[in-house]
Amino acid sequence: MTAIIQANKLNMIDVEHKFSLNQTDDIQFFREWFDNLPEITDLEKQVLDRAKANYLNAIKHREISENLVKMTVIAPLLAWANFYQLPFDIVDENSIDVSVETQDE
Repeated sequence: MTAIIQANKLNMIDVEHKFSLNQTDDIQFFREWFDNLPEITDLEKQVLDRAKANYLNAIKHREISENLVKMTVIAPLLAWANFYQLPFDIVDENSIDVSVETQDE
């Protein structure tokens, strides 16, 4: 019988253990991901390596969420690229409150 595992309840340690997986940093593993890319500077590589390390550290012991990705990867990259400075403008998501009236039966 096959057991169903909810992905949102797993962290990377669980996945690595349950499926006997190991992380690899071998750039030959998915070589096509690296073909025909523009050259980057040492500083750009450091920034990207730090974002990668932050992300991998964050997901190792907990479930991943949209906000966790925003905090560990997206926000630092946007800051480094000066997307928080003019001429760009940032706007936060609007909150929406939903209420439902119940009828007494």
